[in-house]
Amino acid sequence: MVNPAHPGKSILFGCLGIVGEDEDALEVAEAAAMLGMPREALQRVLDGNAPVTPDLARRLEAAGWSTAEFWLSRQASHDAAQAPRCLRLKSPRSDACFGGFDLLRREEERSHTL
Repeated sequence: MVNPAHPGKSILFGCLGIVGEDEDALEVAEAAAMLGMPREALQRVLDGNAPVTPDLARRLEAAGWSTAEFWLSRQASHDAAQAPRCLRLKSPRSDACFGGFDLLRREEERSHTL
């Protein structure tokens, strides 16, 4: 799985423009006012320290910056890439790391051999 960037980066570069290089770029305070949210809250999202919530996704859509579904999908992709890639099981029978569906397959095999 690729490691997609936090959607805050897309907001920063795609919606606000590159601050300092683009004369039409929005300042964070201007964008926050336009979205009806505190500047600090928007800055946390832009920095990748807070998620794009359903509320923010709707605000971005209302501002004409793609759809709420687009932003929530970007956030979900980022979150999935950040999740642990394996599940640690602690049981009397095993202390192994299995990834995804492999875990289910191995449990099925165990139930047939017991």
